[in-house]
Amino acid sequence: MALKLLVLGFVKAYQKLISPLFPATCRYYPTCSNYAVQAIEMHGAFKGSAMSIARIIRCNPFVSGGVDKVPDHFMLHRNPDTINHIYLGDGMTIDPNDEIVESDELNRTIARVEPKMVIKDEPLDAVAELKEIVDISERSIEVLPDAYMAMNQRELLSRRFYSSEETLLEQRDFHFYHIIKNSKSEAYFAHVHPSPIHKDYQSGCAVCCFLDQNTGYIETNSPLLEETFKKARGISQKDLKERNALLLDYLLFLESTPHDSH
Repeated sequence: MALKLLVLGFVKAYQKLISPLFPATCRYYPTCSNYAVQAIEMHGAFKGSAMSIARIIRCNPFVSGGVDKVPDHFMLHRNPDTINHIYLGDGMTIDPNDEIVESDELNRTIARVEPKMVIKDEPLDAVAELKEIVDISERSIEVLPDAYMAMNQRELLSRRFYSSEETLLEQRDFHFYHIIKNSKSEAYFAHVHPSPIHKDYQSGCAVCCFLDQNTGYIETNSPLLEETFKKARGISQKDLKERNALLLDYLLFLESTPHDSH
């Protein structure tokens, strides 16, 4: 017990005196120091310290990070039970395999960000919303590489916009647009990412947009356009009532993007 308290004291001293001197760089939730405290409290000084060292080693620039909670039993690798969990901010996570409507954490998140939510009476018309923001020229989705289409379909399924691949194939309403550069859209061309679509977009000079009208899912090489679209899109009363994937996507956007509520 004395050794456990001693090790915990070192970790908490680090959290109080040293950690605030450096910018936040941890790729996981909970942070490595909080993980260490929890691991030592749950598994003792020796096992908990070993788990903490293993966590620090795997928290590096070559991993995508995510939720990695301390497991109930001793292990030195990432907790497989929380690897697919989504961090909602403010210490809250959600398991996408659970029924979203039953999540207490989701309800607490809604209560926290409600003042800056845009809630509309009518269901989303994603294409009409995009046309309000920029002038667009539709291109055939047939020009999109199979790998790019597969990437977006994986995103739609993993984030539960569709319950199954069969439902996705039946209900999807995919569109691909070229954003016309003019005074209305000039700001969205200021910072664009090279696109994986094809050579016409890889230079980062053109802005393109993949949109699913059915769900409001957007993928574009202009971060500002995506932010503006999601901010204007908001959610409908129906989304809020159903606690669906679009609501979860919107909450994650509100948590990750600093912006006002107007």
